Amino acid sequence: MKVGTEPEKDDIIPLATIGVNTSSSFYILNDKIWIDGVQAPLNVSELADPSTANLYNTSDTAPMFLMEPGRCLYITILARGPSHLASTVHKAPLCIARSTDASMNSSTQTQIVVYAVKTSMTTIQGDVEALSDLIVNYTGFSGYAIIGRLSDSDVTTTYGSAASATFLSFITNPNITLKMTSRVLTNRVLRFLGETFFISPTPSYEFFAMDIKVAVNSTLDPGTLPVLVVWITDEGGTGHWDVLDQKCASGYYESSGDGYIVFKD
Repeated sequence: MKVGTEPEKDDIIPLATIGVNTSSSFYILNDKIWIDGVQAPLNVSELADPSTANLYNTSDTAPMFLMEPGRCLYITILARGPSHLASTVHKAPLCIARSTDASMNSSTQTQIVVYAVKTSMTTIQGDVEALSDLIVNYTGFSGYAIIGRLSDSDVTTTYGSAASATFLSFITNPNITLKMTSRVLTNRVLRFLGETFFISPTPSYEFFAMDIKVAVNSTLDPGTLPVLVVWITDEGGTGHWDVLDQKCASGYYESSGDGYIVFKD
């Protein structure tokens, strides 16, 4: 068995022998491995490739296994029977969603509006718009995705797998990575406005247009522009902030006049 962040990848759990003979189930709980409901005498770190150094297995305490909200895990099983013939089974992706996240599912192109109310996201319409300080409006949405807000605790949590040396989280702490930007943003990001959220394909989606309406509770300094930035993980193990509008043009956003800023894509 192997587990990756994309089909065929093994950057969460590399190829490892998990069960033999009549073993029928496997799961990880509190960094421990359980087979057929019985705790196995090994933990997640023992599934790692011994030839690689692991960022998430340096503590003297129990090695970690913690995935981000919105993360999809692609599980590949290589089964071998008594005849020694092997078959490969690709399981449907397992995507992590919290009770406070909203799922967006549509087999046809449709409009979907997601509202953030306090710490939760919802697609239920009604009186929630007046209470929401973040609204995401999709036009022509089709596919599957999860959207959720990220708290200070979420962005300061370390995500990873003690079995992998190559796992890269898509969540970062903006207060620490403020200076890690693309060229167009170099020395131009002054501060973050405190609104952080994720939109994760589960496993894929597309849309015609997207408007993101954000309530701004502070006054913008003269000569500054609000921009919507995204964190992009780099294959080298780090990442950088980038802006969707590479020109940083003032037409990229609109002031709605009711205390909101609307970003358009």
